[in-house]
Amino acid sequence: MNRIFKYKYIINRKFIKKTLFSDLSPKAILQSTLIPTGMFLIAWYLGKIESQPFGYFCFACGIALLIWIEIQKNKLVKQTFLTLIDHYHSEDLSAEIEIDEEKINYSIWNKEDCVRQDEYLLSNLLMFSRQGKLMKIVGRDDNTMIYVMGQMSELTNLAEFLKSRGIEEMNTWPQTITKLVSLGLIVISFSLAVISFFPTKTDAIKCLLAWEEKDGYTVNTDWENTKIHDFGQQTTSVWSEGDTLYRIEQAKENEEIKQVELSCLKQGKEKTVQLDSSGSVKQIEEKDTTKSRFFLQPVLIPCSDAFLWNNSEKIELNPSLSWKRDKNQILGSLEDSEGFAQIRINKEKEAYTQEQLDQMDMITRMNLFMTSRIVPQQVSYTFTVQDGFVQSISFDISIKVKNGREIISEEEQGTVQIKDLSCSPSLQKQVETVFDQSIQHGDKIDLDIESLK
Repeated sequence: MNRIFKYKYIINRKFIKKTLFSDLSPKAILQSTLIPTGMFLIAWYLGKIESQPFGYFCFACGIALLIWIEIQKNKLVKQTFLTLIDHYHSEDLSAEIEIDEEKINYSIWNKEDCVRQDEYLLSNLLMFSRQGKLMKIVGRDDNTMIYVMGQMSELTNLAEFLKSRGIEEMNTWPQTITKLVSLGLIVISFSLAVISFFPTKTDAIKCLLAWEEKDGYTVNTDWENTKIHDFGQQTTSVWSEGDTLYRIEQAKENEEIKQVELSCLKQGKEKTVQLDSSGSVKQIEEKDTTKSRFFLQPVLIPCSDAFLWNNSEKIELNPSLSWKRDKNQILGSLEDSEGFAQIRINKEKEAYTQEQLDQMDMITRMNLFMTSRIVPQQVSYTFTVQDGFVQSISFDISIKVKNGREIISEEEQGTVQIKDLSCSPSLQKQVETVFDQSIQHGDKIDLDIESLK
């Protein structure tokens, strides 16, 4: 029984586009996507290190390249279709194909008129390939190439018939896999770039903790207004030497040094030596603490209401504040007054020892740890991030604290500036030497504190 396959389809731009780009090699497909993918990945990297202007530029270049590639593809399709129209003097073209046991009859029609008719013997055909609803059949010479469009089930039957006539099916898996890989690269790199431009609030913590990867850093804190701290300026440097961390804190008022604190953390034990303006030891304290808390204390103390960090190595942003991103700044403002008060109370409670809590009567404890004692008026923070590091934190705090019948106003406005370590090597050595010897109250310690500036 003779089998006959018949197909008819319209020759339009959609058909031209399918035939033109079904023949692309895996190498050509990859090459067309590598540059846009590279631009998106560069944009992603720049977004992660907070260099948004350059990141936006690279992202725009990646988009422009994709648009340019699509325009060139459409341009090629248009030119090919116009060439076909000029050749057959019509836009209403269609193709009819009839395949029997011996040959393929291929004809092109302009409405009701046949403008081309060709016949191909099956014995002169070499192989075929399929991509969706399109089949390409090639001959033993380079000039023979026949395209068949039909339903996938119909093309499956045709494929079995051609195989039975000794015509091999080409392996299109490399091309298919390459297309999927290319599409995946574009989608993933594009998504990464977009996400990097809209980071979450947790990036504030990540960019703050990034300072721990350095050997040290220096913090300058300026209070424009404060009713809590005794001094207007504070400069603190932290650095590591082996497994030991050191810290020197210089408190000033009107550029005059009023107090210096030296601290050392070794094996979870923190020792702090407080000096007066003349360099005499006036207080020595020892306590347990964590590495992160010791290292980041110069930032955590003046910005304590921005973080949750008590009794834990993990540092988080205060959830009672609303956090949002604005370019290279992360902004926090009061959202939940009750939640803020509860967090404040919990921090105050953790400052007491269990023995001190046990000595309080129930009424005292209730009055001391009532959330109604804390009434926040204004709480706002502005984190400025650059190159993956928090560079500064501005704060504006106004809180009413009830202490019995007395109402205390806690007001603070200021800025914390964070930069690379500026403490001189000689001063670092002096501080390290202090903790290698026995220190007592009243001892005189000579430091080159001017080198801390």
